[in-house]
Amino acid sequence: MPKEPTHRPSETGLYIVRVYDGFDNCWTDITGAIPWEEAVAVWKQNTADGTKSTAYRDIDYFDIFPSDTVMRFRS
Repeated sequence: MPKEPTHRPSETGLYIVRVYDGFDNCWTDITGAIPWEEAVAVWKQNTADGTKSTAYRDIDYFDIFPSDTVMRFRS
C-alpha cells in the first residue's frame, strides 16, 4: 500500500529531501531547500510513488524535513 510523506511544519516554508543510508547510519541531502510540493514530487520519484524505501525497515529510505532541521549524530 502506498505511503504519503509526513508533512512537518516549517518556519521557512522550505523542505529538504534526505535519504537514510542504513549501512552507514547517516542521512544525506538529495535536494536543497525547496517548496513542499517539489519535495513531495522528488520523494515520490525516489520511492516509486510511496511503495518502496519509505521506512526504517527498508534500510535505505527517503524522508522530507523542514529546511531548518539539523541532523545530529550521537554515539
